[in-house]
Amino acid sequence: MPTQTSRANELTQAAASIAAADIDKIVIAIHGIGDQYRNATVQSVVNIFSRCFDQAAAVPLGEFYSADGQIRTFRLTAPPEIEPSLRRIGFIEAYWADIPQRVQRRGYTIEETKAWARTVVARVQSRYEPELAMRLKLTREDYESAAAVIEEMIDAIAVLGNLLFLAEKAGIFKFNLPNLLTAYVGDVQVVADFANYRERISRQVWNILEAVHKGNPKANIYIVAHSEGTVVTLFTLLKAFCAGTVSPPPPPRPTWVDKVRGLMTIGSPIDKHIILWTKMWDDVQTPDRSNVPREPIAWRNYYDYADPVGFKLETARAWLSAHDWRGFFEFEPEHDYGFARYFLPGKAHNDYWDDPLVFGHFINDVLKLPAMANGERVSSPPPSRRWARFSSYVTPYVLITIILLAAVYLVHSAVNSFVKENENWLIALRHVAGFTCLLLGTTVASRIPCLSRTLRLKAIAALLFGLFAFGYAVLLAGWPPAIGKNSALAIVLSIVAILFSIWADRHTRFLQRWPPIRVFARGMRPLLIAGGLAAGTLIFRRIRGSHGGNLWPLILSSAGFMYLWWLAAILFDLCFTWQRYVRLAVWQEYLAAAREPRLVRERELQSGE
Repeated sequence: MPTQTSRANELTQAAASIAAADIDKIVIAIHGIGDQYRNATVQSVVNIFSRCFDQAAAVPLGEFYSADGQIRTFRLTAPPEIEPSLRRIGFIEAYWADIPQRVQRRGYTIEETKAWARTVVARVQSRYEPELAMRLKLTREDYESAAAVIEEMIDAIAVLGNLLFLAEKAGIFKFNLPNLLTAYVGDVQVVADFANYRERISRQVWNILEAVHKGNPKANIYIVAHSEGTVVTLFTLLKAFCAGTVSPPPPPRPTWVDKVRGLMTIGSPIDKHIILWTKMWDDVQTPDRSNVPREPIAWRNYYDYADPVGFKLETARAWLSAHDWRGFFEFEPEHDYGFARYFLPGKAHNDYWDDPLVFGHFINDVLKLPAMANGERVSSPPPSRRWARFSSYVTPYVLITIILLAAVYLVHSAVNSFVKENENWLIALRHVAGFTCLLLGTTVASRIPCLSRTLRLKAIAALLFGLFAFGYAVLLAGWPPAIGKNSALAIVLSIVAILFSIWADRHTRFLQRWPPIRVFARGMRPLLIAGGLAAGTLIFRRIRGSHGGNLWPLILSSAGFMYLWWLAAILFDLCFTWQRYVRLAVWQEYLAAAREPRLVRERELQSGE
């Protein structure tokens, strides 16, 4: 296995093989999370840059290796004829995925996903509990409920991954969501929690930057970083600019850092790392103000609202300002570009690589080169797409409704078969749609109060249940609705299930005192237990008195109904949490607001000592 020193020597030799006069700009791609192929990220950068210069280029992965197999600084050459400004740009990748991959392959180092998620909740509680209690009136039960919801969401992502697998096999699109989650959690743990691995990753990126600069000393450097790679990049740049307070101490101020002219971050979680992993920045917070660069690094951040990882970086700007990093970065609020351009939530995290309007803006604004997109010059930030915004909001709830329709149809057909009743298809459709309305209203009204403590949202949940219950009555009885005994019983049982679910969520600690019921008093289980009993009551009333029916299809259909309802409910949790706390960055705003009084409290404690 090559050492870091030998690897740096290889990169130095490869970079030196390109004459400095041929290249005046070098774009260094720094990849993000997951099982990254070496040079796959720089390949994406070359392809999207080619599109922005209206060049037809599809560069195979092997082109980024020299004849002796070493990595080299790559540039496009004829044929076909290359636009002159693009021909003078070199591309190379700062690859660091091999370090966390080795850690994850060996095992016994990083935590299991659910266990690690619980530590994140505990980290928030231990660090910000007084501030959040004052601002949001949060209690210990709220943190326990949050941990349970996160665990359910992890399960939802695993199940959703199976559905996406079917979409991949059907040739619709490919998106391995569970692997994204696992890889993201693993890489974040390695970078944020393990200082030794973080230092190794940063040193590896540092060596590549140094090697590239040594081979092309006159070329300006522009960094394109994605996802967790943005954290690695910022940490390395801060370390290069630091005044020697880091541990271990850095080498003398590197010459390459003064050639870094631009930084593009896409899908960046830097703010999360500053808020949740405060100590990882302790050693890189004192800049060397005796040597401020002549030109600040032009930093531009791009994020899609449907990206669960990337956000605006207000906390990063506040942190830089608080630690006197003025003059090192050109990164004002207007350099944070948020938009709604990608249709599928989650998948948006990788869709930047196929968007010439995003890269075209960076090329035009920072590299000062003419960039094209769809035959037109790019001169403004990437705009939102109206249908993308609509789709990312509506599509998940349409999927949830379809799943509930399938659940109700499954059990409704089994009941009709058991009682030997042949319904007209229109009547059957009305009954299935009606019970789906009631089931959807029950799910919404029970889960929203468990996911939010906002009175306004609780009122909306109650209103939605009333509307869905009204729809149930209309679909079953026609207009004007006449609520019979069975319909009234179904609504009452739904209300009981809702109230029990909310009560169980607020009294988790009380219920978990008794081991026999502990397993049933967490997450979605109270709703499913109460709702299952309600559905069983309605089914029993319907089949009571019937003879000769086969019971097994009804039992299996009921089990399928419960599974599909559970799937729809956890998807609702995922979507609601996504829309409420992630897409709108509400949780990030809460923590950012709690961060300042927390810092004041820490300074007061330190001065008191």
